[in-house]
Amino acid sequence: AIELIKQILEENFSLPIYLKNKELSAVVLLEIKNGIITYKFLQKSKNEDFNRAVEECLKQSSPLPIEGELKLTVKFRSIKIEAY
Repeated sequence: AIELIKQILEENFSLPIYLKNKELSAVVLLEIKNGIITYKFLQKSKNEDFNRAVEECLKQSSPLPIEGELKLTVKFRSIKIEAY
């Protein structure tokens, strides 16, 4: 399930061009209940546009095609997304 979530998030995560080469990251705790995502930033990026891109990605990704409940931490970075 985590791989699927990561794939969906990556598809929906679109950064403004000028942020692509910056070393930015944000860490978000996701709680997924029957596909619906609720989230909380554990660590925001210093860049507000980056944080907005993360929030937009999470809104677009919900609901996920997942049954039941799941909690995971996702680190959004300029270059890739890590989920654990």
